[in-house]
Amino acid sequence: MSNIIINSHLPIAPPTPVFSSLYDDATDWTQIATKVTVNGTKANWCEAVAAASNDPLQQVIQDMGVTLSNTDWYAEFTYINGIGGTVGGYPLVFQSATGDIASFGGSAFAFTETNPNQIHITTKNAGSNTGQTGNINVTAGTTYYIKMERTTTTTITLSVFTDVGRTTHAAGSPVTATNALLSGVTGLTHVQSQNQTTGGGGDTNFELTDLYVY
Repeated sequence: MSNIIINSHLPIAPPTPVFSSLYDDATDWTQIATKVTVNGTKANWCEAVAAASNDPLQQVIQDMGVTLSNTDWYAEFTYINGIGGTVGGYPLVFQSATGDIASFGGSAFAFTETNPNQIHITTKNAGSNTGQTGNINVTAGTTYYIKMERTTTTTITLSVFTDVGRTTHAAGSPVTATNALLSGVTGLTHVQSQNQTTGGGGDTNFELTDLYVY
């Protein structure tokens, strides 16, 4: 009779992302205007550099080649709220098509900045705002490690971590919202970063890199 040895300490393989970007190739992105760029002044980062709230659309956008689940997915990325930002912006948005999120008529799931130095998730269904999480305060110039996720058709969560291993939450993190209207946020195929195109004066500054979507 042979002995069977079972190794219970084998490592668990990490999940495979359905989309990722290290922001190392600007040609992967379609750039609109000049103030939101990939590999602009900082290599391997996406940046908004003094994109004003009264500017026309400043954006980089890409078709992910995949449609995100309507029930269960998450995105992780590294983020810096830029020094000098005084108005809102949209560092990372998942949309059902191309366009400016401010006037977009489809579905959107957006990591959003608001003044002063606060972040949250906002969503759109058929062009109408469908709800958002509460705000988390961030410090300009500090690096944060973000996780934005959809855990059910009607629940979204934003987590902000201070360490790259995503084990230590920033103050106020996580924030979660549940809203029946979120079930209409579907068919997300594009990822983009942009300025706030409406509102008062002031500049939007942000940086992000190392995006993985699962």
